Amino acid sequence: RSRTAKRAVGRKRAGLRLLFWARNVVTKSDSAREAERAQAQTAASPLEVENLAEIIEGFKMVLVVRNDLKMGKGKIAAQC
Repeated sequence: RSRTAKRAVGRKRAGLRLLFWARNVVTKSDSAREAERAQAQTAASPLEVENLAEIIEGFKMVLVVRNDLKMGKGKIAAQC
């Protein structure tokens, strides 16, 4: 290899070493760790929609047709 190619490879390796070092040395702040924990806990808890699924079984859908708006078949169907 030529000298310039060897220097370029050496610089690249030095840069990679620096990135590896920085990744291991720099730690997350306490607030970032707490945010990750909170996000993990909320992801583990059931969603509100899943909790409401049991209640919804007793409900029925109602369509409201307003004659003053001259609702035709298309506007009524758009509500569905």
